[in-house]
Amino acid sequence: MQHVRLDALGPTGGPIFAGLRPQTPWAAFDCWILAPGKTRSVADSACEQGYVFTDGPIEWIAPQQRIASGQGAGFIVESTGCAHKLKNLTARPVTVLRVCVATDGTGAQSAALKAGAFDAQALTWRDAIHGGCGQIATRHVLSPDDFFSDWTFL
Repeated sequence: MQHVRLDALGPTGGPIFAGLRPQTPWAAFDCWILAPGKTRSVADSACEQGYVFTDGPIEWIAPQQRIASGQGAGFIVESTGCAHKLKNLTARPVTVLRVCVATDGTGAQSAALKAGAFDAQALTWRDAIHGGCGQIATRHVLSPDDFFSDWTFL
């Protein structure tokens, strides 16, 4: 696998691992740049979809549902795979990481939508995880019981 430079994806982003066929339930991993006040449409999918973003609020909109994430960096996870839109409610461009995890209908039943903002004060600093070097700050905001797919944490 080659190193992926997010700035090489273009002004609106795209697939991070373009051209690779997934060997896991992770069906897609994309990086998008959502312009201020703009929306991005997402088609129906047989996946649970999660979004992690650098600023907020971001709004998730479907025909019968709507949810906003809260201020600052945050997340939205939806288990239904229904067509929806994401809307940037800020006056700044927002970087959005999108993850799609395939479902087989046997995972934990969870609410269709979960959203929130990240609390930097709740982060735990750890050294050299997964063979890396330096430090990384982490916090699990959702656990396996919060997902319909094989996704285990966010």
